[in-house]
Amino acid sequence: MYASGANKGFDHSIEAVKAFIEQYEKFQYYQVSDNYDAKTFQLSGIRLDLQLFFNIGLKLSNEDYFPKWYDNSEFKAARK
Repeated sequence: MYASGANKGFDHSIEAVKAFIEQYEKFQYYQVSDNYDAKTFQLSGIRLDLQLFFNIGLKLSNEDYFPKWYDNSEFKAARK
């Protein structure tokens, strides 16, 4: 599972968030200036992502049904 809430902000439009990400990736990503900045990074959605992952994990861990794989799945072969 992968969650990326970077395309929509709680307080900003999708366009504003995309513009911020584009600027960040172009000028800061993997640069010396690539540091966490509490003034510009919005982390409010992380709690929602973590709650979702926790709920899915909790439900799966309490299931008595084991997932089945398709016959040609690489995961089925690895399980055997």
